[in-house]
Amino acid sequence: MPNVSPSIRQATTGTITQALTTAFHAPVALVVPRPNDNSQTPNGIHLSAIYIHVHAIAGGCAKLTIRISPDATGDEILVPDTQATIATGYTNAQRGGVVYKVDVDAFLESSTIYWTIKTDAGTATAKDLTITYERI
Repeated sequence: MPNVSPSIRQATTGTITQALTTAFHAPVALVVPRPNDNSQTPNGIHLSAIYIHVHAIAGGCAKLTIRISPDATGDEILVPDTQATIATGYTNAQRGGVVYKVDVDAFLESSTIYWTIKTDAGTATAKDLTITYERI
């Protein structure tokens, strides 16, 4: 077999407007496309990073906590509650983002994972969420 280099892929929400508060919101779906070769291919992934851009940071919001699950209720966990400090923009302190470095191998029973976020204080608006992953 030839030696094949891993291929980094991404899945993104595109532009969204998800209100964030100090309580987790209802889990939101994110489609992680299955491989194109055939439907029998396992949907195994190595999740490596999560990127979130936020706007309208207010009320002392300085950190975001994310949880990712394979189920719509958020009862099963892929990435447990993980907190990161928001890096605010240079020209606009009400905009910023977080990056979570994760190292998780997962077998997905469907092509959808679910994410939910909360703030440490105040509010913000999530503008997009992107994950990077490799097929395993």
